[in-house]
Amino acid sequence: MSIQSSVFKNENSRHNELKACLLDQIGRSDCNMRLPSETALAKQFNVCRATMNKVMVELEREGYVVRRPGKGTFVSPRDKTVESSAARNGSRTVMIAYPDFFAYPLWQAVHFAEMLALKQNLRLINFKMQAETDYATLFHVIQQNPDLEGILMIPPATGMPRPVLRQLDTLNLPCVLQISQENVSIYRNLCTIDWDHFKSGYLRMKALLARGHRKIGFVENEPGRLAATDRGIHHALREYGLRQQHLLRSKTAASPWKDPVETGYHQTAELLEHHPELTALLVDTFPGAYGALRAIDERGLRCPADVSLVTAMDMMSYGRLSRPALTTVLGNSEALIERMFQMILGGRSDVPRHVVQDVELIERESIRTLS
Repeated sequence: MSIQSSVFKNENSRHNELKACLLDQIGRSDCNMRLPSETALAKQFNVCRATMNKVMVELEREGYVVRRPGKGTFVSPRDKTVESSAARNGSRTVMIAYPDFFAYPLWQAVHFAEMLALKQNLRLINFKMQAETDYATLFHVIQQNPDLEGILMIPPATGMPRPVLRQLDTLNLPCVLQISQENVSIYRNLCTIDWDHFKSGYLRMKALLARGHRKIGFVENEPGRLAATDRGIHHALREYGLRQQHLLRSKTAASPWKDPVETGYHQTAELLEHHPELTALLVDTFPGAYGALRAIDERGLRCPADVSLVTAMDMMSYGRLSRPALTTVLGNSEALIERMFQMILGGRSDVPRHVVQDVELIERESIRTLS
């Protein structure tokens, strides 16, 4: 890393100018890049070691760098910590960590967490993870908050590395992750909660099969295939004497941190291009369904007259008010977040290792019955 040297003429402005120079260079550096030593930087900028140390301590506290004993100082991933304005002076402190990516379910989950924190007089720390996170900043923030009583974790779609799970497991803190059980069942001190993905896949596939559809495409607009969803889909197929090979899939894979609407659009366009015989689509989530509707329309087709569609999730009233209104599988997001709070604050002896949150099929207008 090349940092421009500078001689500071005014003693009073030295600290601020030095910090500004370092921030400028950090902003243009790759994450996890190792910085020169404090001694080398002090010599380069013609300041004393104490001044450089003071600036580096501030940069670490503000999350711009991570200092690792025996290894050096590194540029942090752009993770962000935001303290909720609700109940800043709450008697207990809780953290919610989640990807810094706009998706309605994430926004909704954080909103419900903030409302619950306010009602229960809790101080809530929002920790936003970036795509390049190495989780070092997360553990640093945890160490900086000794009054922390629990962590709600909504992992990225790519999941969490095993070393991170192992480190979370060693914390003397209740930690609840919204993730499927099989991913963390080997750890003793982590609790998990998730939607009933088996039931979600089963209900969606059965809704199409019961209406006579057999030429069905699967739009997987969310990254990270869920084994439970696949099992539910395959269970419904077997009930109708079909195999999983009957389900047509796109060759375009969903990518982490990418727009699921775009992915849904491109996968649907590909499926309709290569499989014009399709009569129905099973779509991962609501954003993908919106992209799918666009792709259907561009081919001069209509939903559900030509292509039926079933999905999961909703955004406020969008699914109900779209044309056609979308048949979807829904769960109670507020109840899921409330259950996560209960799991970290209810006492260790009362906490189940894993909770499966129920879902239900909401039938609307997007599935046609074949004659």
